[in-house]
Amino acid sequence: MDRYNDILWRTHDKKNALLLHLRSYYIDKARMWNYLRNIVAILPVIALIAIYVYYFTAQTDGLSLSEVQATSVKITGIASIIAGLISIKIKKYKGQSDRYREVFDCRVLGIEPNIFASNVSKKTLDFKIFKIKPDPYILNISEINELSQKELEKMCYDLKTGPIDEKHYVWYFEKFCNNKPINVISCMSQNFFFSRDLYKCMEKVYANAAIAIGIVTILTAVIFGILVDTSAIFPIIAAVAPKEYLLIKSKYKSKELWNNQRYVIDEIENNLDLYRNASDTTLRNLQTHLFHSRTNDMFVPKNRYEYFKNKMHKPENMRFDFNRKLSGNLIPKDPQSADEIMVVGSEYDSSKDSDYVMLSEVQERIREMMKEVHEILTSEGIDYFIFGGTLLETQRENAPVYWDDDMDICIRYEDIQRAIDVLHNKIKGNMIIQDETDKYFIPYDCKFRIRDLESTTEESDNLIYPHFSPDMRGVFIDVYAMAHPLVNTEKEKLYRQQFRTLCEEMKNLEKEIYRDTAPYHVKNICPDRRKRLESNLKKYYSMKTKYLEMERKYMSEKKDTTKYGFAPSYACDSPNLPYYDVSKTFNGKTEKWKNLTLCMPADEEEIVRGFYGDNWKTPVVDYKTKLKHIRTYNSKK
Repeated sequence: MDRYNDILWRTHDKKNALLLHLRSYYIDKARMWNYLRNIVAILPVIALIAIYVYYFTAQTDGLSLSEVQATSVKITGIASIIAGLISIKIKKYKGQSDRYREVFDCRVLGIEPNIFASNVSKKTLDFKIFKIKPDPYILNISEINELSQKELEKMCYDLKTGPIDEKHYVWYFEKFCNNKPINVISCMSQNFFFSRDLYKCMEKVYANAAIAIGIVTILTAVIFGILVDTSAIFPIIAAVAPKEYLLIKSKYKSKELWNNQRYVIDEIENNLDLYRNASDTTLRNLQTHLFHSRTNDMFVPKNRYEYFKNKMHKPENMRFDFNRKLSGNLIPKDPQSADEIMVVGSEYDSSKDSDYVMLSEVQERIREMMKEVHEILTSEGIDYFIFGGTLLETQRENAPVYWDDDMDICIRYEDIQRAIDVLHNKIKGNMIIQDETDKYFIPYDCKFRIRDLESTTEESDNLIYPHFSPDMRGVFIDVYAMAHPLVNTEKEKLYRQQFRTLCEEMKNLEKEIYRDTAPYHVKNICPDRRKRLESNLKKYYSMKTKYLEMERKYMSEKKDTTKYGFAPSYACDSPNLPYYDVSKTFNGKTEKWKNLTLCMPADEEEIVRGFYGDNWKTPVVDYKTKLKHIRTYNSKK
C-alpha cells in the first residue's frame, strides 16, 4: 500500500507514544519545580515585609534596625541558594524531557538524529541569523533510541506515570501528501505558530510584571529611605532582585523566541519551492529550531499555554493557510475509507511493514458477528435497533463514519436477560457474552458486549481491560438498553446525578488501578503496589455492585411508559442524552446496509438528532486515524 500518510503510521507506533509520554512526565516535573522556584523567589519579599512590620509594631527592645536588615539579607541569601539548587533540578528534568522529545521527533518524522549542520546557507536556515545554538541533545540520545518498547513500558510503570494520553497518538494536521518535506513542515507548523503567538503574548506579560514590580520596589525603597534610613533601601532591593531577574530574563527570552519563529515562518513562505524539496539536513535544522522554543514551555503559566494550544487547532488559525500555501499544486488528503486506516498489532514497529491490518478487515469481522446476532435476536422476537455511530453512518451517506471500530445496538431494558440467555445458547463458538457477571466489566456503559473469540485487542477507552480474561479481549458489538424514565422528573434527575457521581468515582479509581497494573512482561512487582492494586480492585468491584443495586432500585420506581430514554447507567456519562416518544423507537423494520440486514428505529433521523444534535450531518471528528475503542488488534486465526 502507498504510505502517503507515513507520519501517521509512525505516530501509531506505541514506542513513539511512550517516548512522548515520558517527555510529558518530565516536563511536568520541571514545571512543578519551576513553580516552587517562583515561590522561593518571592519568600524574601514576604519575609522582609513581616520583619519590618514586626520591628515597627512590636516591642523590640535590644533589636536594632541594622540587625533586622541583616536578617532579611540572610534570608535573601538562603532563598537564592535554594533557588539555585532548584534550578539544577529543573535543568535535570528539562534535559530528560528534551532527550525523549528529540528521539520522538526523529522517529516520527523519519529523520536520522545525527543529520545536523550548524553552518548552512541562508536559504536553509542560517543559525547565525536566527541566533539558535545547535541542539545539545542531538549527540546524546542514542541510548534512548535503542530502548525497546518493553523497556519503555517498564520505565513508565516504575515511574507510575499512569495511562498514555490519547493526544500522544495524534498529529494535529492529519492531511498528508507523498512529499516528505511538506509532510514534515506541515507537522512543524503547529509549533511555529504556537510559539510565535504564545511567546509574543508572554513577552508583554513578563515585561509588564517586571515594570510593575520595579516601580513598586522603587517607591517602597524611597518611602523606607525617607521614613527610616537610606540603608533600608538595600534589603528591599536585595529581596526583590531574584524575582525581578527571572522576569527580565524571561521577557528577553520570550522576545527572542517569538521573533525567531516569525523569521522562520517568513523564510519558508518566501522560499516555498525550496522548502518543498528540502533535504533531511534542512528539516533537521528546522526541527532543532523548534527545540529551542519547546524547551521553554515550562516557564509559561498553564492557563496561557492551554489557551494558545486550543487556539492553534481552530480552522481560522493562520497555520492552516500556511499549510495550504506550502502544499502548492499537490492536494493533501486524509483517509477516505476504512481501507486507508491502519490498525496496528501489539508488536507493530513503524520502521517495518509488519503486524498491522487495515480497519476494513476489522469491520468485516464485526459485520460477520452482527449478521449472526441479527438472525438470533429476530428469530426469538427480541426487538433491537442500531444506533450511535452505526446508525449515523447509515443516515449520513455524504460523510459516512468509515472510521468506526465497533457496532452499537439497543434493546429494551426488560429484554436484557432474555437476550443474554438466547445469545449464550445460540451463538457459534467464535463469540462470547461479556456482561455484569464478569467481575471487571464496567457497569456505566453498555449493558453487555458480544465479544469476538478470534481476535484480541488493547482498548484505548478502557483502563480495566488488562484484567479481563483472555477470552474477553476481542472486538465487540455493544448492546445498550432503553428504559422508561420515571414519572417524577425531579427524582429522575436526582437518580442520574447519583449515577454520575458514582461513575466519576469509579473512573478515578480505574486510573489508580491502571497505574499499579504491571505490563504483561513485568514479573517482579513491588509488594506495596501489588497490595494496593488488590485493594483497589476489591473496592472497584464493591462500587460496581453498589452501582448495579442503584440501577435495580431505579427500575423498580414508577415509570412514564410513553417515553424511552437510555438506561441511566449509560446516560450518567452523557447527561444531555434525550428522551424519545416510544413511537420513535422500536418497530422491527429492517434495512439493507453493506450486505447486512439490520433493524432500524422507527424514526432514524429523530434518534440520530437526539443523540448527535441538530448538526449531525456535519462530521465533527478531527482525527479519523485515532480509533475510539481499539488501539491494537491481533487476529487469533
